[in-house]
Amino acid sequence: MTWNITNSQSELDGFIDSSTNRPIIFFKHSPTCSISHIAKARLDDWKQASGSSVYLIDVISQRPLSRHLAERLDVKHESPQVLVVHNQECIYDASHLGILPQELDEVLEQL
Repeated sequence: MTWNITNSQSELDGFIDSSTNRPIIFFKHSPTCSISHIAKARLDDWKQASGSSVYLIDVISQRPLSRHLAERLDVKHESPQVLVVHNQECIYDASHLGILPQELDEVLEQL
């Protein structure tokens, strides 16, 4: 897995805006949560779909950015959480131990 990092609200908004060209995946991770570490390990081993970009948001150090993402996409904030964004909308979200790479593959194959 190649993790990309975003540190600003304007950059995050730009990624969401660019999701008309390709899906964008956000993973909201808490480095202090054991369940989040399990979910991240699952994604670390995932062979992400070509053409998609995955962004890691640390919900502790980037709390305002994490909140902005939830508000912008109109989703309930959870952590850990994975969000798939396409055409500037969240088309899939999963949290905690429900974060499964095979489900991400299924969602991305339908695009």
